[in-house]
Amino acid sequence: MTREEYVILHQKYLDGTCTPQEKKLLEEYQDQFELLDLPWDSEAMGPQEPTKAAIFNRLQEAAGLQEAEKRRNYPFLRMAAAIALLLVSVGVYYLFRTQPAGQIAEVKKASVPTTAEVQPGRNKAYLTLADGTVIDLEATANGDLSQHSGFKIIKLDGQLSYSGQEPTAGQAQFNTLSTPHGGQYQITLADGTKVWLNAASSLRFPAAFAGKERMVELTGEAYFEVAKNPAMPFKVKSSGMEVEVLGTHFNLMAYEDETQLRTTLLEGAVKVSNSTGEVTIKPNQEAVLQLASNSLKVEQVDAQESIAWKNGQFLFHDEDLHSVMRKIARWYDVEVVYEGEVDHKSFTGTVSRFEDITDVLNMLELTETVHFKRKGRRLTVMP
Repeated sequence: MTREEYVILHQKYLDGTCTPQEKKLLEEYQDQFELLDLPWDSEAMGPQEPTKAAIFNRLQEAAGLQEAEKRRNYPFLRMAAAIALLLVSVGVYYLFRTQPAGQIAEVKKASVPTTAEVQPGRNKAYLTLADGTVIDLEATANGDLSQHSGFKIIKLDGQLSYSGQEPTAGQAQFNTLSTPHGGQYQITLADGTKVWLNAASSLRFPAAFAGKERMVELTGEAYFEVAKNPAMPFKVKSSGMEVEVLGTHFNLMAYEDETQLRTTLLEGAVKVSNSTGEVTIKPNQEAVLQLASNSLKVEQVDAQESIAWKNGQFLFHDEDLHSVMRKIARWYDVEVVYEGEVDHKSFTGTVSRFEDITDVLNMLELTETVHFKRKGRRLTVMP
C-alpha cells in the first residue's frame, strides 16, 4: 500500500464509509507509516524535527489535552500526526511560493461561510444531435439514447458510447457534447477513441467517421486516448490551432478565457500547427500557442500534471492566482471578482476536486496572502 492509498483509506475511515475489510486493512498498515519513515523535503517543508513537533503539539492542543495527559502514549495522536505529515508529503497542503521555509501555516477556523448551494462539479452534460435535439444527460436514464442511420448511442453512468457502421458519402452527422460550468463527461467515439471532457467545454464530432481523416472540434479542455488507425489520422481543431495524431494520449487545453492554448503529450507523437507554422512534440513535452502573438513554442513538462483534473485533482505548480481561480470558477460554477491588489501571487499544491469549495478556499487562505468573501455564487478575492 502506498502512502497516498493509506491517506485515502484513512479519510474513508474518518467519513464512516470504510467497509469491514478496509478497516482491517487500515489497522494492519498503520504501524508501517511511522513519522520517522516519511521522506522529508526540507526545502519545501522546513526543518524536520521542529516541524514534526509543531504538528504534534497542535494536534494535542486541538484534542484539548492537558500537560499530564500529553505525556501518555496516545496511539490516536501518533497516528493523527502521521496522517498530517503524510498529507503534507503528498501535497494536500498549499505551499505559497514566497512563504519562508519552515513556517507552518496557522490553521484557522473557516472564514468562508459554508453553504449547500455551491457544490463540486459532477457528471453533467448536454448532447446535441444532428437534427437539433438536445438531451440532458444528467436527467436521462442509462440505456440506448438514440439508434438511427446505422449508429447507436449508449449512456452508462456518466459515459457515452457511440458504435455503428461508417456512413456513406454525404451522410456524416455531427453531434456536440457540451459540459456546463460544474460539469464533466466521458465519451467513446465510434472509432474507439476515448475523450474526457472537462468543465465548460464542448466537443463537436461525427457520429461515425468516414473519409481520409477523423476530425473533431474542441472548445475548453479534454484528454484524448486516440484509437490507432494509420490510414485515417485523428485531428482536433481548436481556436485556430490543429492537432494531428495517428494514435496517442494527449491533453488539449483551449479555453476562450485563457491567453494560451496548451497541447500536452503523454504517449506517442503529435503535430501541432497554426497559420504561422507547426511543431512536433514528444511525451512530456507541451506545445504552447500564445494567442496574442500567434506563436508556437515547445516546453518540457511533467505531462501527468496536465491530466490531474481527469484524475479528480486540482494540481497547481507555481501557478498564478488568476489561473487558479479560473479553474475553481469553472468547476464550482461561481463568479470570481477581485478586490484590491492580488497580482504576482503563485501557488503550488494539490487538492481533490470533490472537496467542498469552502475547504479549498480555506486551504488557500492558510498562506495568509489571499482571502475570500462569498455571497451566493459570487466569490470576491482579496489580499
